Amino acid sequence: MHGEAAPGSTERLNMALAQQDLEQIGEYVKDHISDWIAEQSLGKPPVVYEIELRERMVRVEEELKTQRELMREGFNTMRTEMNLRFEQSEGTSRWPRPMMRF
Repeated sequence: MHGEAAPGSTERLNMALAQQDLEQIGEYVKDHISDWIAEQSLGKPPVVYEIELRERMVRVEEELKTQRELMREGFNTMRTEMNLRFEQSEGTSRWPRPMMRF
């Protein structure tokens, strides 16, 4: 009996659904799908997901800012070292003095 349909139910299954019925089903699914997914642990509610995305974006932006600052420091250090080397080599070089400083 488990897999068998009740008498008369095959007639109801074969009837085409009216457009209004499909729209009602669609609205019902839209209203409840996020709850169903959350219950099954297949995803998170949209609000939680959005908050997590924003937190991740903030962390990425902070890390990029830190990396940018470190790169600036490294470039400034290299510039200072290169200028010192040029100043030290100006008196001992056979070549004309460089016109440009870094």
